[in-house]
Amino acid sequence: MPTSLQSRARVVIGDDNDTTLQTISRIVRVQFDVVGTVRAGETAVNSIELLKPDVLVLDVFLPALDVIQVV
Repeated sequence: MPTSLQSRARVVIGDDNDTTLQTISRIVRVQFDVVGTVRAGETAVNSIELLKPDVLVLDVFLPALDVIQVV
């Protein structure tokens, strides 16, 4: 757990299933700062460029672009 001098990692989460996206977000928020959630590969690319997260948690088969194309 970070101390007051440490910052929490910034995370972007991507999944095209709303239930999965919400569940993962709730779990990850306990330890990290979720700075964005996305439902498609193209949106993930834009969010990564804009938000500059430390960590990505992405569904392998996102619509439009898969995870390999995103990273």
